[in-house]
Amino acid sequence: MPTYPRDDSPKEIARKIKEGRGQGEKGNYKPWILTHEITSDGNSPVAWSNKLGRNVHLFSDGEYHLWCILEYSQNVVDYWEQYPLLGVETTMKIAEEHGIRHPKVPRRKDRSIRDPKVLTTDFVVSVMVNGTVETHPISFKYSKPLHDQKAVGSNTLEDLTALGKIELERLFWQGLDHKLRIITEQDVPFSIWQNIEQANSKYTIDQTSAEIQDIALYLTGRVTSQTQPLNEITTDCDVHMGYPKDSGISLAVAWHLIAHHKWTIDLTKLVDPSKPLELISYSI
Repeated sequence: MPTYPRDDSPKEIARKIKEGRGQGEKGNYKPWILTHEITSDGNSPVAWSNKLGRNVHLFSDGEYHLWCILEYSQNVVDYWEQYPLLGVETTMKIAEEHGIRHPKVPRRKDRSIRDPKVLTTDFVVSVMVNGTVETHPISFKYSKPLHDQKAVGSNTLEDLTALGKIELERLFWQGLDHKLRIITEQDVPFSIWQNIEQANSKYTIDQTSAEIQDIALYLTGRVTSQTQPLNEITTDCDVHMGYPKDSGISLAVAWHLIAHHKWTIDLTKLVDPSKPLELISYSI
């Protein structure tokens, strides 16, 4: 589990608030904790959000996989990662009222002093549901330690400290009439985040809008009417458009179309370019 080199003293909290941490929307939001401010045995990815136009700070591979889905979903309007539950007096009061041990952290310069930890929720998500924007706080936790214990640490549903923190989060959000959702790696299928990750990598490509449109028309016509493997169709398209046969340009456009929801596919089926691709719908 990540450890935080900076303390949660009143001075440190005031500094972060002054910096705008935990504040703002979309591209202007600043997470309470940034990945370079933590030390961790696992991965702490920083991902670029095309939806929000900013870097997103994530503290595990599992958070990254979940982020892929939030980033891709057209129903997600905005999201705030590493969102602080302020003020700390509120979570302290909740802990006292419910007999829960509130996490504390030692100060950096005097480790004999331990301050109440500012709790954070992994994601707070604005979701459009039937024309209404709803707020969904989400806590990501691994269901159990994986084969590589260092990649997960104690941040699992089998860890009593993590469970105590989740309960404090739940009660905090309940007080604001929001339900905390707990998501584990089992809720994020490999095929879904893999497909989205590949599509996201081609969200922006070098071709002009006119070139993309020409390639899209060719590919869509072939993919929807033939049962050839996708990579054979994209290679034929490259040749047809005058690109080098092994350029991969048309395959990149195929992923680009998925990234921009021009092609709708079953994300639960891992895309294999060596096999035919089935489109659920398309808009070119």
